[in-house]
Amino acid sequence: MREIAWHENPDWRNLEAVDIGDLVFLKFSDGFTYIVKLIVVSVNENEVSANVEALFDFSTEMPLTNGEVLKLENKKLTFKKKYIQKVKKA
Repeated sequence: MREIAWHENPDWRNLEAVDIGDLVFLKFSDGFTYIVKLIVVSVNENEVSANVEALFDFSTEMPLTNGEVLKLENKKLTFKKKYIQKVKKA
């Protein structure tokens, strides 16, 4: 799988502060657009590490059931806070 080009959220600074255990949602495209749901496992000043819980099609919000993108499931990812689209507090 290629390197992921996450969508930056121009309003990320307006989101609630991220804590361990929170759910965060990221967005990326590779011809199709996806939403990735993750559980936060660590937070520092600029980056977050989180485990991928599920992947969804952006337009239908349906869970993905096949495709190379599913290789992300159960992976730990580290990313900059500016890519977080939404925070759901634990």
